[in-house]
Amino acid sequence: MQVNLYTGLGDLNPVNGFNLDYNEDVVAPQTLYFAQQLQAAGIPRTYRVYPEGGHNMKTWGPALDDALPRVVGHLTKAG
Repeated sequence: MQVNLYTGLGDLNPVNGFNLDYNEDVVAPQTLYFAQQLQAAGIPRTYRVYPEGGHNMKTWGPALDDALPRVVGHLTKAG
């Protein structure tokens, strides 16, 4: 099994009254910690940090481009 982890460092534009930097200030360090624990346990993982961007395809596109071939490869093997 391989775990794919992707996190951003925030979006400077408030959305619905929330500054997404706050959310990423919590999520990004937790994702890093989890990635380190997986590595220490010898579990294969992908860990990518996107320094800017929000909840949109400009930010998510690179993560999908990175992960989708692996997902499709696993589905193909299972079928």
